[in-house]
Amino acid sequence: MEIRKTIIPAASFGTRFLPITRVIPQEMLPLFNKPAIHHIVEEAIAAHVPHCFIVTNASKHAIADYFDSVELSGVSVSSQHEKDFIAASKLLEPRCSCVYLRQTDALGVGHAVLLAKQCLGKEYFCIALPDEIIDAKEPVLSQLMRVARQEKTSVIAVQEIPLSSVSEHSIIDVKKAIAHNLFQINGIVDRPDPRNAPSNLAIVGRYVVSSKLISALEYSYTFSEKGEVSLHDSIIRMMHNNERVFAYKIQGTRYSLNTPLGLLRATIALALKDPVYAPHVRGLLKELEQTKVPVFNPARMVEELL
Repeated sequence: MEIRKTIIPAASFGTRFLPITRVIPQEMLPLFNKPAIHHIVEEAIAAHVPHCFIVTNASKHAIADYFDSVELSGVSVSSQHEKDFIAASKLLEPRCSCVYLRQTDALGVGHAVLLAKQCLGKEYFCIALPDEIIDAKEPVLSQLMRVARQEKTSVIAVQEIPLSSVSEHSIIDVKKAIAHNLFQINGIVDRPDPRNAPSNLAIVGRYVVSSKLISALEYSYTFSEKGEVSLHDSIIRMMHNNERVFAYKIQGTRYSLNTPLGLLRATIALALKDPVYAPHVRGLLKELEQTKVPVFNPARMVEELL
């Protein structure tokens, strides 16, 4: 089974990061020393998936500009770290081609995937959401592709989360366990009440799916009553048409980039893994922890001024 294409839906407005997302796409916000979407493309490259289809909107020219080839050989750099990054950036272009598709209407992730219909053919393909980063020894897309090839079926990445957090995630309903980390799914419930959640296995933004998903997306586009095309509703419809869908409990640490706090947490975590910056970050965190921050008291300030 050949899997050579990844769809990256990147057309959201990023309202949780306003006002910065008025001029900078959320996917271009720095995650440590690279934009978040750079990490996604690197994951696809590491999984040997050479073609990325990035779905953007009219205000996100910066994404395409970023991945354009820029000649940096004449740029003066002062550290080995900078030289290593420039060398790594040069490897992006020959190892991965990026095609950009524009989503003119905000009709959901499913609609973004559907826009790539003409580029996909009848093969399996990957979907990677750029608002979730997974730090793993083996790229998550590789983990899913291995299962898809072995079982000849679509596979969704999941991780266990605390039951108290299920109302913030999309949760799978398990039909049966195939192996310790592999499940056939019966359905998907978006943001369930913890009392009614079918499991505590949350979807983490990576999918390897059959081309049969496209016909399910087209059905959703034609008959949707919500005004958008839901990826998960379309996956459920695919299952109703006798297509098996599995969930694989991935190995790795997931970071959600949906909020400023999540982005900050991911940035610190990745910085602590960098051999150059880690000692400095640890020192800064220790310094902040030991610093006594005075409690703000306007009345006291007035007294001192008098």
